[in-house]
Amino acid sequence: MSRPRPQARWAKGAAGTGIRHMTPPPPSTWSILNDGVEVATELSDWDALAVCQHLHETAPTARLELRRGQRGTTRPWHPEYPSGRSLGLWEDLIRQYEPFAKTLEFVRDATGKDAILAGGCIRDFMVFERPDKIKDFDCFLLDTAEGEDAPLAHKLRTAVEHVGGVWRQALWIREYHDIARFNRFCVEIEVPWAPAGKPVQIITSLGKTPEEVVDHFDWTACMFWYDGRSVGATGMSDFGTGGLSLNHPQDKELKRVLKRGLYLEEKFAGSAYPLKLTEATILHLASLMFLDPPLRDGRIDTLSEFP
Repeated sequence: MSRPRPQARWAKGAAGTGIRHMTPPPPSTWSILNDGVEVATELSDWDALAVCQHLHETAPTARLELRRGQRGTTRPWHPEYPSGRSLGLWEDLIRQYEPFAKTLEFVRDATGKDAILAGGCIRDFMVFERPDKIKDFDCFLLDTAEGEDAPLAHKLRTAVEHVGGVWRQALWIREYHDIARFNRFCVEIEVPWAPAGKPVQIITSLGKTPEEVVDHFDWTACMFWYDGRSVGATGMSDFGTGGLSLNHPQDKELKRVLKRGLYLEEKFAGSAYPLKLTEATILHLASLMFLDPPLRDGRIDTLSEFP
């Protein structure tokens, strides 16, 4: 018998405020929510978990959540979750993972820009709970006009050499597939504090907040971010339903979007939270390919280019 999929819903944290690497104070209370309605309050975290267990035994289909304090982040509870996960283990482990903190500090100091980590590095850390599952670190520079890309790349190269890192690729690589200029690939580097073989990709963005950055991601399952203090996990909605959903396919090279969707389906196929790319989503995406915007050299990217 297959086990039921946890009903995952994650409330957004506040956007960055410039305060770095601060752990919030311990909560004064835990609220227990049943289908979004507060049904109990406990002072002890373990008492709150016990209440959730009792409510689950009484009504196994209830959608239970824990809220830290009156305005704290809401986290899903499920009987198959480890206790720490229901209490926010994801957020705590992300804050404690040193390569995340050092990468944000390095990029902010080198560029003078606010920065966040977003996409797969945060998602995979949360879903697999294993840092070795991270393929690379995507670090976004907020509120950055395209004219700033080249000067920022120069600053980063100097900073990378200073810390003994490796400069791998520069901003011209992005012209290979760049249509939209909202989130723009800039440089790829290796830094001493990141695990071997896990490069850091620095991506400039017009987005002024973490939410604006991820709102332009193609797949909902990629909409995760961390700013050194708060964690955003809009993408948990897909893991709750088990289906990949399109978020922002506009102004994208749609064949690459489709390939990424197939990659995500394969990546999570053996995990506790598999994601299904449905035929309806594939057909919808294929229909959009006829309306693809022109590439930078003026060509139109259509289905006719498939071999």
